[in-house]
Amino acid sequence: MTCNITDLFYSFTEAICDLLKINLSVVAGFVYSKITEAQKDQKELVVQVASRDLKSRMPEYELIRIIGILIDNALESTTPFGTAYLYLDSRQNQIEIRTRNKGSVKTNEFRQNMFSPGYTTKTGDRHGHGYGLYNLKKLTDKYNGKIYLDTVNTDQGDYIQFDVIV
Repeated sequence: MTCNITDLFYSFTEAICDLLKINLSVVAGFVYSKITEAQKDQKELVVQVASRDLKSRMPEYELIRIIGILIDNALESTTPFGTAYLYLDSRQNQIEIRTRNKGSVKTNEFRQNMFSPGYTTKTGDRHGHGYGLYNLKKLTDKYNGKIYLDTVNTDQGDYIQFDVIV
């Protein structure tokens, strides 16, 4: 199967149209702003919307916080000209938010530490880093949600995948 620039344009346009048709317009606008922000950094954020009727017990502004943390972490770990992925779905009055970006296998100790306050893998100026995933866990726990962290092996390499269900 070949892919040309026209196919990519229609695929991008279709994804944006699906995103803008979801019932949570503020979430849609926020995700769109993250797509354009990624483009400015020469990165791509690919969005797949499985359900346009997203339902959660969590208020929209808290969903935006969770989505923002997940997208920011995925894009920070993505190299220029690389791709991060966002998947949105909803079932049983819960929303599933999944991000995926290139990354290596993580140890159990690393996985546990990721959600500790102040823990960061950033090098250089570490001040102010290490609270995103800690805040993600607090928000998810507040609404009795679940966080899953996996390494997914594909033909394109290893990916780190976060799945949050709230």
